[in-house]
Amino acid sequence: MPATATATIDELICESVKQTDEANLRGKYSDQDEFVIVDEFLPQEVLNRWEVELETIKPHVHRNYLPGHKKGGSVAYDTVNALHHQSPAFITVHRCSDFFVALSAPR
Repeated sequence: MPATATATIDELICESVKQTDEANLRGKYSDQDEFVIVDEFLPQEVLNRWEVELETIKPHVHRNYLPGHKKGGSVAYDTVNALHHQSPAFITVHRCSDFFVALSAPR
């Protein structure tokens, strides 16, 4: 996948972050016992790209299961980073500074 496709994903994520009403979300977060849902936060194009690239990541998922509680899975950052040529959209979210600023505590 060309580098411009990754840049496009990066731009979409960062633009989505910039369009959020940060003060409103922080208020909801506090009012709802430190929990907030942001409907349609990421553009559908980003989610579609992740869905396609998920097939590359699936063999590397570390599955876990707690009986009677939950099933889960994770992929190490280093693994995703090593696969960035095959699945660039997954690593892009880790490189979007606006995304992390939005998730961080207010200064």
